[in-house]
Amino acid sequence: MDYGASIRQRLTASRLSEKVAIEFRKVLAPLLIRRSPLCGATFTGWDGAELPYFCHRHNVTWRNERAVELPVAVDFLYRHGDGTGLEFGNVLNHYGLGKPRTVIDRYETAAGVTNIDVLDIDPRLRFDYIVSISTLEHVGWDETPREPGKAELAYQHLRSLLAPGGRMLITIPLGHHEHLDELVAARRIDVFRQMTLVRESHGWRRVDGVEHHPYEPRRGARSVWIAEVGPMTSVLPAP
Repeated sequence: MDYGASIRQRLTASRLSEKVAIEFRKVLAPLLIRRSPLCGATFTGWDGAELPYFCHRHNVTWRNERAVELPVAVDFLYRHGDGTGLEFGNVLNHYGLGKPRTVIDRYETAAGVTNIDVLDIDPRLRFDYIVSISTLEHVGWDETPREPGKAELAYQHLRSLLAPGGRMLITIPLGHHEHLDELVAARRIDVFRQMTLVRESHGWRRVDGVEHHPYEPRRGARSVWIAEVGPMTSVLPAP
């Protein structure tokens, strides 16, 4: 989605067709979920753990990367979700997931969501954990005018907000933001650990490191890069 465009610019024939198809699948969701081979199955996450695919009517999760991103997020919150938290991009609330936390989303208006740019988050704040699900790839890329380097600045800013010992989870659908993909492939984003989940005909396959596949607008990501990040070595003191 072009987040910087007007409503008229967004209402193209292809986008309207895609939106109608998504809404139709939502209506049929109870039936489609029962027929999906992913629902009730598992995939391999961190440390060889078997995680259940996430099947939910909202955003027809079983058809896209949410099927694996959300279980990884739940696992992350179980391990690191104590203390003060921040979510960049309002995603988890749609599925009733996560604990009370600050939610930042520049464009989505909802109860409990603060509408500010990621770079405008107060640099004096500190969080024990940060979660960002399929959001960083939109920063600067789906805005008008386009700023390819803004996503890297956003990543560095988020990381600087981690308290000592804090941890951040980031998921990025590869194939959407070309500049960000290049940074990931060149290992220019410093992370604690990383993996790629690759969509195949029978489910999602885990790869240690980075495996890039083209993005499919109607089906979503074919590969999702997932990383856990620790705090920067030098940050401003907390207020």
